[in-house]
Amino acid sequence: MFDFYKSANISIQFYEENSLLRANWFPESEEMTEEVLKKELLYWANGIKQFLPTRLLVDSRQFIFTISPSMQIWMAENIYPFYTKNEVKKQAFLVSHDFIARISIMQGVQEVGSIITESQYFVLEKEAFSWLLKEVNHTS
Repeated sequence: MFDFYKSANISIQFYEENSLLRANWFPESEEMTEEVLKKELLYWANGIKQFLPTRLLVDSRQFIFTISPSMQIWMAENIYPFYTKNEVKKQAFLVSHDFIARISIMQGVQEVGSIITESQYFVLEKEAFSWLLKEVNHTS
């Protein structure tokens, strides 16, 4: 494991053996501004560009920040293109039982109709890892 980035809001690690980039959001993320969120997400995108992972794991169980519609659009335009440019195949989200936080994250991902990355949502980390490490389904 390589520790790529850490702040009060997020930590990002790369696991070379699984070609996996992982983000862990912290409870302090609730106090972020949208400008700080953009900065944190650009670190995430830079990790994708640098390490070229095929798998992403976003642990958002402690992510409390509500993503606005304008922020969702910004993410679709500025972050998700890194997924297809760098051949990310699968992305798993660890989500809390907090319904509003889950909806905010899911809406952000749904804004991107053009990405071809498989995405799934999990409450249990073991299930997320199991799904991520399975071969990618190719449909035609």
